[in-house]
Amino acid sequence: MPPPTELGSTAPMENVTGQSFQATILQLLSNQQALMCRMAEQMENIQENVQSTSRNELVLDSLASNITEFAYDLQQGNTFDGWFSRYVDLFEKDASKLDDAAKNHKCRDCGQTGHKEGYCSCFTSKTNFKRFTPKQQNHATKIVTVNNVKRSRRFVETVINGVPVELQLDSGSDMTIISKQNWFKIGAPQTSLPDCKVQTASGDRLQIEA
Repeated sequence: MPPPTELGSTAPMENVTGQSFQATILQLLSNQQALMCRMAEQMENIQENVQSTSRNELVLDSLASNITEFAYDLQQGNTFDGWFSRYVDLFEKDASKLDDAAKNHKCRDCGQTGHKEGYCSCFTSKTNFKRFTPKQQNHATKIVTVNNVKRSRRFVETVINGVPVELQLDSGSDMTIISKQNWFKIGAPQTSLPDCKVQTASGDRLQIEA
């Protein structure tokens, strides 16, 4: 008499094998989805870091090119209050845009904190500034007004349309602008709409009227 067959147990085994395979596939898909989510999050963080670094670079360049190192000299009138007042706009506006990492950045060239690589000499002394000699101008000039200027406070007195006017000196600016108050002071000459877009050293849009 032949032994009994075990064909009756084949179907349940195939069912268990199919369920295990399906569970494995579902687990792989779940792992893949989790991996894609982590990669997307990492890419977003990288993009934010790049944008933050670029913004910090612009602000640091502006600060390094406009702020001189403080050197106390009471006989020459070089006090901290006087020095700080010249750059208060930069400290309160431009520097406030820096994140904590940029504010505490340590220069790899000299080991000091407070500036980026390549600007060590900017924090010792600046002796390469050319002396500005204002010249009287009686001819018509292009006049623009400004809502906000993020620059250090250095002023010179010049003459426009025969009227003495005190202007803020910025040797790195590509254009000359005056306030609406000074525009009225020199007789409110005829103006025209601006034909260019103006940005500050930190990359912000500068609104001008004419």
